[in-house]
Amino acid sequence: MQSKEIIKNITAIYEKYFVPLNVVRHMKDVAGVAAQICANSKEKIDPTDLIAVCLVHDLGNICKINLHSSEKVVLLDEEDKKRIEFFKEKQKEFWEKYGKDDNYANEMIAKELGLNKKVIFLLENKAIEHKPKEFWINNLELMILAYADCRVAPEGVVSMQERIEEYAKRNSFHLDKEKWERSKRFEEFAREMESELFNRLTIQPQDITKESVKKYVNQFSQ
Repeated sequence: MQSKEIIKNITAIYEKYFVPLNVVRHMKDVAGVAAQICANSKEKIDPTDLIAVCLVHDLGNICKINLHSSEKVVLLDEEDKKRIEFFKEKQKEFWEKYGKDDNYANEMIAKELGLNKKVIFLLENKAIEHKPKEFWINNLELMILAYADCRVAPEGVVSMQERIEEYAKRNSFHLDKEKWERSKRFEEFAREMESELFNRLTIQPQDITKESVKKYVNQFSQ
């Protein structure tokens, strides 16, 4: 399936893979941030593949949701909270088919959908904080994907700092020294990534807001 088809048929894809509504919004917002960045890049970028990968990058998210934890379930929309038993059954099916690693599930689903090699490359390498600096500096689209994901919290588009702090708090990193230190290292990396990325754009981080991404999200929310 070509990236344009993914974008056109994204609602049906979300239904096929039983994606919770809050995860749907997250992926669409990430795609919106990426689209705004592409529209304001000093370098010419065809955003089609990048938007497609943003729209599918968490299709396997159900593999990792703790549906037995009230702290995790609280993130679900009220409509989905009423379908917990349904999601538990679908989660078991996902585990049997893909295992419990959501990243692996994402990659397997992308291959099931027949996404092109470029999209699969972006999906497989999206955790760029684990890559050498030269790798992600030379891969602008990967940088955009990683950064866009760092700008969308459960409540929508926020600053990168707010997103990092929200994620650390939600996962109680302050109670685990190793996780807290790892979070601080990621924060340093994220600042460096943001600086490098915006040197290549005509906008600043504060120009990306909930309002600014709406027009982009609306393009693939018909």
